[in-house]
Amino acid sequence: LALGFAALVLLTGRWQGLRALFGLGASLAIVVFFVVPAILEGSSAPGVALVGSLAIMLVTLVVTHGFGPKMLAATLGTATALILTLGLGSLFIGAAHLTGLSSDEAIFLRASVGDISITGLLLAGMEIGALGVLDDLTVTQASTVLALRRANPSLGFRRLFEGAISVGHDHIAATVNTLVLAYAGAALPILLIFSLGGTSFGDAV
Repeated sequence: LALGFAALVLLTGRWQGLRALFGLGASLAIVVFFVVPAILEGSSAPGVALVGSLAIMLVTLVVTHGFGPKMLAATLGTATALILTLGLGSLFIGAAHLTGLSSDEAIFLRASVGDISITGLLLAGMEIGALGVLDDLTVTQASTVLALRRANPSLGFRRLFEGAISVGHDHIAATVNTLVLAYAGAALPILLIFSLGGTSFGDAV
């Protein structure tokens, strides 16, 4: 499967696809060799996730897209959104009283590494998960703006901004559906259990 995936990326993406594969390798290396060991050593999981996410962002954007206005815009947008994600995630974890202890893995981890914060780990997971979505959104949005500019160099700031915002609205609408379906697919066994138990829709949500 890995070889088939790599071949398909190279076939369709060519040089850009090759650079994307290098970026993917770098992302996995940062998670495996920095984020995971740092959390297990007792560092703050959200802090480690933020630093790791910023590192992944910089490495992958530079490797995949090189230096330039597109990379700079995507970097600034992604970094800002990551910081907002951390703040909002922390706020709503507290408001919703989320513990992170909803899986067997989390309970096993708590028993094995007693001083680890499962709530912090939940927030760290949100941060790293958000990066995957943000990387796609910010790069394609920056590419769209540059493409609009190349197509019509006479566009003023206002018309360029309005065109970019129009595309951004489509991005947001598509991403909402993408995220809900991705989580629904991952939680399908739980949804089946809710259905078998006659759980109401409101309680399930």
